[in-house]
Amino acid sequence: MSINKLGTFSLGFNLLKPHCLRLGRVQTYKKQWYNSSQLNHLNLLKGRSQICQRVFTVTQRISSFHLGQPISNQKKDLKASTVKNSTLTDQEYHYFSDDFLQRLSETLENLIESDNPEVNGWDVDYSSGVLTLSVGNNGTYVINKQPPNKQIWLSSPSSGPKRFDFDKDTKVWFYSRDGTRLKELLFEEIKTLIGNDTFSTLFESSDEAKL
Repeated sequence: MSINKLGTFSLGFNLLKPHCLRLGRVQTYKKQWYNSSQLNHLNLLKGRSQICQRVFTVTQRISSFHLGQPISNQKKDLKASTVKNSTLTDQEYHYFSDDFLQRLSETLENLIESDNPEVNGWDVDYSSGVLTLSVGNNGTYVINKQPPNKQIWLSSPSSGPKRFDFDKDTKVWFYSRDGTRLKELLFEEIKTLIGNDTFSTLFESSDEAKL
């Protein structure tokens, strides 16, 4: 049972063989752990990529909403002039916007001075292209000119913010997303507040008197 130079017993058993087996098992375990780690890392990257793609898609939708891109159900009877290429000249814009806001202010003043009890506590102010209408506990309307875009902007306590372009063919201010007309929107909302058509009647009367 002497050991020769190769490290083996005379009976033929290899002293290095158990050690080699242990090393082989360790290397196998290392390889399996490495492959598992790589797979987990790839899955993590894939998950992050999917999340980023979803965030990008949502951001695009939000941007499209705020930039006012046209939608399919836009009314066909209005020729929408976009913010970038309005067909109004500066002189035309100021004429039509000033005329509308001035008549709106005068009509609201007449309404507030009427005997309608629903307008008690209301107040209207028009100055430098900005009309402010306080409707008591129901909030405040702000309607103002926006010359750089040739628009009229509305902030309503009932329907929120909207931007209105002018259509030269129909002579109306309209919301390009769905064709809503500014005048008719105000008619509807104020009618809801006071319970009758007094405001719309007064406004249309001033329009007819002008003609």
